[in-house]
Amino acid sequence: MPYRLWPGVVAAFLQWLGWFGVPAINPEWTIFGMLGAVAFGVLIFAWWVAFSRASWGERLGTLLMIALGSAATMRIVHPSISNGMMGMMPFFYAIPIMSLAVVVSAVLGSVRSPNARWLTKGAAIALACATLAAIRTDGIRGAGGSDVRWRWSQSAEERLLA
Repeated sequence: MPYRLWPGVVAAFLQWLGWFGVPAINPEWTIFGMLGAVAFGVLIFAWWVAFSRASWGERLGTLLMIALGSAATMRIVHPSISNGMMGMMPFFYAIPIMSLAVVVSAVLGSVRSPNARWLTKGAAIALACATLAAIRTDGIRGAGGSDVRWRWSQSAEERLLA
């Protein structure tokens, strides 16, 4: 039976619209965009487990891959991420990124063989983990949003000293 994709796709669209659209409308609402992105991420995980029509092995296996990938990634994220937002930044960023990986892998793998679906899910989760490992923050902007940069780019301090 094919996946039921539309709830996940709509939730992911609204999630990323909220995360980036709300602060674009009013920077003082950045925290609401972030909290909305986390809430929609939880909704996406609920869709995946309860309403996606995937086999139970696939549903639980995907969550296990996310848990293992996240645990490994949390060991290598930049210290500014692991300590940011009083230690909660990795979770605030991992939930939207991992839930997007679930939706993208479900869309891309929905018409493929079971082995190809597992490879698609693994690749999407690995890419999400790599994204989390490749960023750092230069601190918090005035409205509560993080000043996220690539890990290898110069920090504000390094630019000042140069």
